[in-house]
Amino acid sequence: GWVCLLRLAQFSLCLTIMGVSAHLLLATLTTVLVGPPTPRPRPPLAFVSEHHLPRPTPDSLLDLHEFRYVHEASETCSPARLFFVFLVHSRPDHFRQRQAIRATWGGHRDLGGGWAARTVFLLGVGGGGGGEAGEGGVGGGINITQVVEEESGRHGDLVVGSFTDHYHNLTYKHVMTLRWAAAHCAHAVYLIKADDDAFIDVPALRALLDRTFALPPPKRTLACNVLPAGTEPQRSGKWAVNESDYPWSTYPRYCAGLAYVATPDTADVLSRVAEARVSTRIWVDDVWVTGLLVESLRIQPHYLNLRYSYDHNDMAAWTGRARPASPPPYIFAHLDPACPDWWPTLRTLWRRAITAHQLAITPTHTPTTNSSHDR
Repeated sequence: GWVCLLRLAQFSLCLTIMGVSAHLLLATLTTVLVGPPTPRPRPPLAFVSEHHLPRPTPDSLLDLHEFRYVHEASETCSPARLFFVFLVHSRPDHFRQRQAIRATWGGHRDLGGGWAARTVFLLGVGGGGGGEAGEGGVGGGINITQVVEEESGRHGDLVVGSFTDHYHNLTYKHVMTLRWAAAHCAHAVYLIKADDDAFIDVPALRALLDRTFALPPPKRTLACNVLPAGTEPQRSGKWAVNESDYPWSTYPRYCAGLAYVATPDTADVLSRVAEARVSTRIWVDDVWVTGLLVESLRIQPHYLNLRYSYDHNDMAAWTGRARPASPPPYIFAHLDPACPDWWPTLRTLWRRAITAHQLAITPTHTPTTNSSHDR
């Protein structure tokens, strides 16, 4: 009897193997004859009129129904003639990055001609693990919440939302940024959303925008490093986006996340359309906000691609070989806080930017010739 059972088991195993082999063969033949599966195209989003967008309630943020500001920096945008407001995404534990920005481009508060600039840092609560703005946070052993509390009291430039600071919560931070800026800084000329690992040549940016746009600039202005449509979503690793959240094979055109320029009305309409659920929300905030939501509003971004650098080593090398009066080669640059030369590079870039600006605005005097000496 056991011999029969053994042979029956062997027969069943053979049938299973044959079935699997047939399935693999069929799949292979299908791929060869028909080709690989056709990428699933994303249907374009319908146009959304701002007149149909609701005003969100202050105590909600997307699907958070008990949202509040832990710190609000309500006096940041008090100057009447406000040209730039820098909205810097940071992590609670990124004290070093925030202090470095305050000491360089974020501390450039007087632009001349009666115009002011202000900087505010936006973050969630908690230790900030898994934040988006690179490495460089402080180690354990300190009460980060308490230190952030003291930092906010000292500088008054922190906007802290009541959500956990984590890279999967980037859309909360981004929409909070837009909403806060639209509410507090509507009279500013430009808003600059940036990460805390960015360098910005503020005088050069001012000069570029003055050459490009009138004052005030056109409504719905958005200017950035535009990435063309067709980028494929990552499906594995830390930055993966699940197919259930985003089933399409490519992303739309969107702004790279280091920094972008917008007018306050653009921030306002983006913060409102974010609440209207015109597109499935994904946690990659750059794609969702400056790609999908921008598409639904039919905003056409201005290309500043040639003004960006993402090579820390190249920028560090430039600081060592360029002449002291040379302006930085890029307006926006990503600098890695984990690199030992991060602070010297940031400091030198900012000094060069200020020196070049001062030389540009200082009139040159041609020596006059004394006619009596010519005789």
